[in-house]
Amino acid sequence: MPVFISYSHQDKVFARNLAANLVKQKAHVWLDDWEVSAGESLIEKIQSALQDASALVVVLSKASVESVWCKKEVVAGIQRELEEKRTIVIPALVEKCDIPLFLRDKKYADFRTDFDAGLAAVVEAVAKVSNPSLGRIQNDDYHTDWAHDWFDLDGDFGMRFTLVQHSKHMPYSVLSTITVICTGEATKRYMSYREVGLDSFGQLVIVESVLEALKGEEFFVLLEDSFPRKKEISIIDPKIQVGYHLHMETRRLGEDTGKDILMHGAEEIRKIKRMVEERIRPPTTDEKAKLIAVIRKNMKL
Repeated sequence: MPVFISYSHQDKVFARNLAANLVKQKAHVWLDDWEVSAGESLIEKIQSALQDASALVVVLSKASVESVWCKKEVVAGIQRELEEKRTIVIPALVEKCDIPLFLRDKKYADFRTDFDAGLAAVVEAVAKVSNPSLGRIQNDDYHTDWAHDWFDLDGDFGMRFTLVQHSKHMPYSVLSTITVICTGEATKRYMSYREVGLDSFGQLVIVESVLEALKGEEFFVLLEDSFPRKKEISIIDPKIQVGYHLHMETRRLGEDTGKDILMHGAEEIRKIKRMVEERIRPPTTDEKAKLIAVIRKNMKL
């Protein structure tokens, strides 16, 4: 999901500079100047981008606070905040102006005297909603805080997912760690992505392959008491014939309610995958060419 930048076209130079610096920080940025081509519907493109954006960075200036377009974009962002109960709108103050009433209680990134300081504040705020390695999955009955990291194990590539599930209605949490170890062939395929600077795409390919290999497999644990439970399984993706070793360890924390808890490893990986896909920016034209080359290379393995 991209970071939408709302600005008056009188502040176009600043908006472009901000967008370029956010891209350098690996953020996926939506700027109308970049995304809308001649002949396309501006209103339709902006509405779609506002709905899909992970964050709305509002450039506040004398021109923008008077702009009808900017006012509508901010109202849309505030409406999403109320509906989704999370931070969407990030104010970026570029000059002294009459800040809209519904933005006055928000801490703003101050660019008035120091661009770098303002940029650091925006990067920090954006990271909370766009970092593909950390996140929170919200559900009606519970939420899951998760983190994703990776490592090398004697030459084999590994990925680790750590999750803490918090029940909204029950007095307990569930702590789980799911580890994926690639076999030699799977590691070789991943390295072909890393060698061309496409690590994040290579990791998504591994997750997709693992989920394909888990179809029909029993990868879950049943928590019946306070002791941790483990599950280990070796799987092979039938489509590309590469293997993985999976290990899951999970345990209950908090009060004993007398009820058993079933932890589905594949389903938790699938939820994280969806969130990571939303946060990773689309590949550039050059990266698309590299991805095609890597895919063709791996098809020959």
